[in-house]
Amino acid sequence: MNRSINIIVVITFLMICRVVSLSAYDWQAFIPSESHQEGLQDSTTYYGPFSKIGYHVKNLTVYGPLSLIDSVVEGSLTVYGHCVLENSTVKGPLTLYGVINVSDSFLSDIQAATPAIRLMNTTANHIIVLKNSDRPNEQQHVFLDGTTEITGTITFEREDGIVCVAPTAIFSGVVNGGQVVNE
Repeated sequence: MNRSINIIVVITFLMICRVVSLSAYDWQAFIPSESHQEGLQDSTTYYGPFSKIGYHVKNLTVYGPLSLIDSVVEGSLTVYGHCVLENSTVKGPLTLYGVINVSDSFLSDIQAATPAIRLMNTTANHIIVLKNSDRPNEQQHVFLDGTTEITGTITFEREDGIVCVAPTAIFSGVVNGGQVVNE
């Protein structure tokens, strides 16, 4: 039953990616001109929407939307597009250019150019929210929901960010360039 729900989530994610414009994070602009789709199945670089359940890889770069469920990235994860992680582990740095939603996962450090990071029941160390040149006037948020635990520093490069902390979340670090709002 739970696996069926995960498959429905992945299919819904892919349908949303086709309908919703990614103009703010035009992942296609990042695809190298010499890249080809053929022969990439065994590679750790993927072009276009990428979705996997039970995936295990050393390092992963995705030029497009990403959805990982029950997966492990042993090293770094870089995503040029929207990112959804569920019940997954990223042991190295996560670098993102797009919106990220994470639930029930373990992450090392996050660096993202995004208007919003949403973590639900997730553990992470440091978070750096980069300036977003595509949306320079939009305030940036980090949402710590459920039993999320952040042990390190959250830094906003724009210096006007907001960290929204749920009553059950644990944030034992410091915020640089922003403020904490307890929900």
